[in-house]
Amino acid sequence: WKQYADETPGVSVSAADCKFQPPRGKTYAVQTPQAVIERCILMATDPGDLILAPTCGSGMTAVAAEKWGRRWITSDSSAASVEVAKRRLLAQVYNWYILQDSAEGAALEHEFSSGAPSDFSALNSYGGAPGAGFVYERKRRLSAALLTYGIHEYIHFVDRPRVKSGIKRLASSFTVESNSPFKSESPELRERVLEAIVSSELNCGGQISVKDFKERDGEYLTHSGLLIGEGAEPKFGYS
Repeated sequence: WKQYADETPGVSVSAADCKFQPPRGKTYAVQTPQAVIERCILMATDPGDLILAPTCGSGMTAVAAEKWGRRWITSDSSAASVEVAKRRLLAQVYNWYILQDSAEGAALEHEFSSGAPSDFSALNSYGGAPGAGFVYERKRRLSAALLTYGIHEYIHFVDRPRVKSGIKRLASSFTVESNSPFKSESPELRERVLEAIVSSELNCGGQISVKDFKERDGEYLTHSGLLIGEGAEPKFGYS
């Protein structure tokens, strides 16, 4: 049957999502919202896949790939773009997703597949490989296999992986290859990175204390820290 808008009282709701709208006052000729890049990554790749962004820009694709557990390679002819992307990656804080290739993830997969928790037996070891996949929220689908053979099929929501509470992660190790004569970071850049990390976590209900921020072999920046909650109790760990 046909149903017209004026037949049902109420207020019409627009399907537009502001996250996917092009930004105003663009600073690049092509400036795609991060939500659009993340949607493409989730639709076309799996955790652990390699994503290539040949035009780095501000590092948006690399940040989105890092956020969702994908490997990435990015490049740009502009040294400024590479520098912006590097600082952005160092300052981001990401969720820690539960992997299927872990004891906790395997137990959840067993439970989600209608198995009793008491029937689960963990393996002796797990590799912790992101390529094995995340544990996703899901819904059971009515199918011929279910009606005929009792085989359950699920719709997995790839934008809703289970997040491990009590822990966060920073960007994984990466290298910057350049023809620039500057081989190591300046103390001023380290301070700016620290400030960005601290300010990004102020909404978590605590204060972050970063320690052991140093150069290793004159090439890499490493850092670790604790987010202190109420009562000076450690809340999250970082490395």
